[in-house]
Amino acid sequence: MGDAVKPEMLRTAIASAVGELKSYEVPAECVRLGLAPGEEDEAFRSKFRYVLTRLRPLAVPELTTVARKVVDEYDVPALEQILASLGMTGVDGEFKNLIFASRPTAPSPTSFCATPSVTAWRSSATPNTA
Repeated sequence: MGDAVKPEMLRTAIASAVGELKSYEVPAECVRLGLAPGEEDEAFRSKFRYVLTRLRPLAVPELTTVARKVVDEYDVPALEQILASLGMTGVDGEFKNLIFASRPTAPSPTSFCATPSVTAWRSSATPNTA
């Protein structure tokens, strides 16, 4: 599912969003987002290129982190849509809360097991009491 999102899509969406700021704000915003610092005159030449240059060395996981910071701060529907297409990458966020909202506690690891090898191991390790 996350393979459909190319790094360049994320870079372009992030650079477009940050590029909406004033030229003198872009360098500080890039640093706040965890990107490399640069000269303000570079941002005055092209805000989009300034941001894109700092995003270029990043891979999808790092770009996703930066994109989430941008979406948290600014209203960027295009970037939100790209992030949504990546799907969940862990148990943080609303999705986790939705899963465990109906249970008072997390499920027990011994209550079920979807992996056949683990099921076989448990059945061989558990004494037969029947």
